[in-house]
Amino acid sequence: MQSQTVSVIIPAHNNIPHLKEALQSVFAQTVPPWEVLVIDNGSTIPLAEVQSLFPKIRYIKKPYANVTKARNDGLLLSQGNFIAFLDHDDVWVEDKIEKQLLFFEAHPEFDACIGKQMMFLEEGSKKPSWLKEAFLHSPQPGYLPSALMIRKNAFLEGFNEAFPLASDVSWFVNAKQQGVKLHHLEEVLVHRRIHENNLSDDYTSLHKDILLSLKDSLQKRRSKPHAC
Repeated sequence: MQSQTVSVIIPAHNNIPHLKEALQSVFAQTVPPWEVLVIDNGSTIPLAEVQSLFPKIRYIKKPYANVTKARNDGLLLSQGNFIAFLDHDDVWVEDKIEKQLLFFEAHPEFDACIGKQMMFLEEGSKKPSWLKEAFLHSPQPGYLPSALMIRKNAFLEGFNEAFPLASDVSWFVNAKQQGVKLHHLEEVLVHRRIHENNLSDDYTSLHKDILLSLKDSLQKRRSKPHAC
C-alpha cells in the first residue's frame, strides 16, 4: 500500500470554516494522502490563509466557474495514481483512504470504489424539501465525488461541465457505460453536510440538469458503433 499515491482534490469557494473541517479530516487520515490540491473556485474572501494552517496543501487559485470545472482543473494537475475528491463542506471518516486502498490492493481488477454516505443537517439550516428524515438516520449509497476513489488511469474523462448540478450523476452513468468497474463498500466513508448553500438545494435546476445529463448519456450510447 505504501507504493500507492493518492491525490486529493478539494474544490472550494468562500467558506473557510467548512474548508478547515474538510482539510482536518484529510490530514487526520490513518493513511495520509500523497498530495492535497485545494482548487479555489474564484473566492471573494482570502481563502489562501488556509495554506498557513495546512502548509502541505497545493493551493491553486482559479477564476470563478463552477464546482465541476474546479474538479476537472484539479484532475489535470494531480500526479497521484489514485484520485479522491472531497467537497469542501463534506468530512471524511479517519480511515477512508486506508479502507479504499486496502480494497484496491485485494481487488486489482476494480477501477473505482465508493463507500456509503451519512448525511447531517448543519445547525441552523432549514431542511430542504428533497431531504427525507430517514436519510439523516441511516447510511445512504455514496454516489457522490466525496465518497469516490478511482485509479487515475481509469478516469477516462472528466466531469461534464455542461451539467454543473448533475455532473456527478452524469459521470457515474457514463462510467458504467464505458465499462469502469465500480465496487460499493458497505462502510460509511464520508459525512455529507446539508446546508442552505448546497448546490443540490436548487431542486428544480438540479432535476433539469439530471434529465439533460441522462439524455446526453443515452445519445452517446446510441451513437457508439456496435461491435460486429
